[in-house]
Order: sequence, then structure tokens, then C-alpha cells
Amino acid sequence: MRRVPRCVSVLLLGGVVVGAGCSAPARRASIAVGAPIDRGEVSAAFAERAKFLHSLKALAKLRYTDPRERYSSRQAIAVARPDRVRVEVTSIMGTVFVLAARNQRLSAYWPEENTAFEGLATPEHVWRYTRLWMPLDTLVDVLLAVPGGGQAEPTPCPEEDAQYVCLRQASAGQGAVMVALDGRGLPVEAVERSAVDGSVLWRARYLGYSEDTVPPAAEHIVIDVPRYRRSVSLELSDIEINPPLGDDAFALDLPPGVRVVDLDEQEGGE
Repeated sequence: MRRVPRCVSVLLLGGVVVGAGCSAPARRASIAVGAPIDRGEVSAAFAERAKFLHSLKALAKLRYTDPRERYSSRQAIAVARPDRVRVEVTSIMGTVFVLAARNQRLSAYWPEENTAFEGLATPEHVWRYTRLWMPLDTLVDVLLAVPGGGQAEPTPCPEEDAQYVCLRQASAGQGAVMVALDGRGLPVEAVERSAVDGSVLWRARYLGYSEDTVPPAAEHIVIDVPRYRRSVSLELSDIEINPPLGDDAFALDLPPGVRVVDLDEQEGGE
């Protein structure tokens, strides 16, 4: 299987390499403990948020770190529930990379290499181009700041999160997602743990929300994959809530002559 070029991935949007002095991932912000929280109202507010939010467009500044690499890039993103994603990496020279996913299929296109890769949106293929081990529908909900918003139910919070309201939702074959909410019903942190050993598969921390959108949109998200010591920091701007995005917005129109590689055939031949 072809390796993803260094510094070019969706949500890792290739591009500009950052020196070793780039800043470390931000920690989750804490909130002051005020009046007692009505847990029922907080849960209801989050449920309404999950029902209302279905799509988002934004510009993003991304910072990626792992034990061997650190880099940053700029991207334009669009997501729509349940599992439609488009990410375009840009530079001063134009488009560097595009990932488009819809109807359980994905396409990855490198204009400079005149090559596109297409196949099923399996966890393995999503991992290859995002380095985030989560299905596309989970990724969409994380970016909309409604993780576990479908059928999440109240659950006791860990001691360190006692000032929040926590919800839990079973995840498909992987264990469960737990979400910590502040008094407004906005996620502060979401964690998915493995059903096998309870280890953290991924953690999303919400470090800031925009007050220019209704409801507030997450404008700073840090996603960690502890197993591989990977961290992706996304700072969003020019955010549009619930823009009309049809299937065409997530289609990849390739120029004539582009070499197309079938990811599923390539994987099956290994």
C-alpha cells in the first residue's frame, strides 16, 4: 500500500513543516465551579444541540505532533451528518491535497502527483488519510461538537470532572464514548475507550467556542490518539453553521488524465 506522503494527510493537511520549537498541544480548559448545575437541563440542552446541528463549513489552522514529526497547515473543511467530509489543503501555490467522502466511500487526490486513490471509507482507509482512528460519522460529530449526541445517557463523572455533567454512549464494537458537558450543555471533553481493555482510543478536548454562531461552534479542538502519541490541534475560523451542503459538495471531480488507484483492490492484493 502506498504510504501517505510526509506532511500530507487529511486533518493532517500536508503543507508547511514546523520546526521543533512549535507549541505543544493545549490542555483542556477548566471552568469555575459556580451555582449547582441542573443535570437534566444540561443533558436536554446537549440533546437539542445534537438534533439541530447537521453541517459545518470553516477554515482551519492545523498543528500535528507525534514522536517523530511536527508540522502545521491550513485547510478548508466541510462536514455534514452522518458521514460526509471534504477537506482541501491549500498553499500559496494552490490546492495541495483533497479528501472527499460520502456514501461510505472516500477519494484522496494529490494534484501535483496527478493521482487519486478511491475506495470504501473503512477505518483503515480513514486512518491512512487522517491518522485518527475513528469512523467518519464519529469524526463529523466530533467536529460539530456533538460527540455521542445520538443516544447518550447520563453517567457518573470521574472525580476530576465532578463539576461537569457526563453522558455515555456505546460505540460500534469499540466500547463507549463519554462526554463531559459544561453548564451550557457544551462538550468540554469526549473520550472513547476500548471494549477490550478500557484503554483510550481517542480523546477530543474543546478549548474554545465561538460566540458569533448560534448555537456556539467549537473553534479550538485538540484530538489525541494516546496509543501512537499523536495530537491534532484544529483552530477554526469563518465558521458557518448548517450551511446547505448537498452530495455534490462532497464529490471529487477529477480533471481528465488523472491516474486513479483502487484502494480496495490494492489492499486485497497485499
